[in-house]
Amino acid sequence: MAYLATQYPGESEKKLREHERDWFLQWYQVHSLSLQKAAVAEVLNSIHRIPDFPDLTGWAFGIEVRPCIVSGNDIDPSTAFCVRAARFTRATDAQHEWTKDIGLAGEKASWMTQWPLWAAQNDATDRLIAAIPMATMYHDMMKMDSAPMFTPSREAQLVLGLRLLDPVDHLKRWMPTLRAMILRGHMLGPPGARGDEDVGLRVGRAKKFGDKWAWQPLPDEEARQAGYIEYPGVVGSITQVSG
Repeated sequence: MAYLATQYPGESEKKLREHERDWFLQWYQVHSLSLQKAAVAEVLNSIHRIPDFPDLTGWAFGIEVRPCIVSGNDIDPSTAFCVRAARFTRATDAQHEWTKDIGLAGEKASWMTQWPLWAAQNDATDRLIAAIPMATMYHDMMKMDSAPMFTPSREAQLVLGLRLLDPVDHLKRWMPTLRAMILRGHMLGPPGARGDEDVGLRVGRAKKFGDKWAWQPLPDEEARQAGYIEYPGVVGSITQVSG
């Protein structure tokens, strides 16, 4: 808030809070695809403690963010916040009632219908496994959303097969990788990719063109030097973690 006061001198605390919320929502929009893939990874990592999977009623992927230190005179929406904590957890009975009240759970929750509707409209119903409820929080602000979990494409299954030869557990590395990506101002893209896209996703950054921010993919060599795996949008599969 103190930094925003220097960016918007003379404005009231109420207006500064509005600017803060705008930046929070811009940050979320920039990183939403990365956060969705992280949610899928956390569900796969937690699948042995979800007794009714793929029914995720009462479960949620929660992300708590905090402002990052800003240098310079221009706020970059990709680095305005960073992850303080993230976890996939089951709500208590009282919390579950609260999530119903705010629309995160229950028959009227948008996440219950958003992805089944998208899948039906895009010939992907047979690949949709579940919709993962998400809540991204900053102070008293909350952005509710959902992450689709699809059966990996044929190409992605080949990628996962080759990863079996790699001693690194990339599924377990997803959350540390997400934190590092956000600190660097990197995110998965392109924006507007299909909900079931996997092999076509790449790591990129937000670049300013005039007064607009746009996603730009990292060069392959830069992505490798940053430690990102090839095909970063390929997260994992049910068969990989079952048994």
